[in-house]
Amino acid sequence: MRYRVVNKRSTLTITAFIEALLLAILAFFLYTESLRSWKFGTGSIIAVTLLSVLIVFVAVEAVFGFGEEHITIDEKGLNFEARKAVAAGIALASRKKNFFIPWSEVRYIYLARTVSGRYSKSSYIIFSTDVPYPQLYSRSSFNDEHVGLQYRPGLTEVIRRYTNLPIRFIEEIENA
Repeated sequence: MRYRVVNKRSTLTITAFIEALLLAILAFFLYTESLRSWKFGTGSIIAVTLLSVLIVFVAVEAVFGFGEEHITIDEKGLNFEARKAVAAGIALASRKKNFFIPWSEVRYIYLARTVSGRYSKSSYIIFSTDVPYPQLYSRSSFNDEHVGLQYRPGLTEVIRRYTNLPIRFIEEIENA
């Protein structure tokens, strides 16, 4: 099964916040511009156009996820793929990461704490091949020894379908 590393709901929540912020900036700009004069100048038209394009770009990025990361869980193991982020034809991130970890090499599966030190539904389930429980706070630290994805309902059943390893600390959010 193929999953986005970051849950779609989390992505859309962040996107909605960014969109609201950009719309507020646009509304503020239009309001202050209207107080200065009753007509828009060339600078106003350019600023409104650029803000509008930015708002559309953020929405398109959230829906299509050009720079998103995926993990495929199947009977062979875990396949992690990270695509380059591209905006207007310019590569924003030049690295493309692909890792494959077979189930025979996975030694530990655990729920990682968030940056605030708690377990929550936004915590990541980490698959580790060497160190028992390294604390990984961001996806940028994923490598060929540690990969993961954000917790979501039903994910533990999919993992248990392919391995008998216990998922440590998962009861912190499933029983809560």
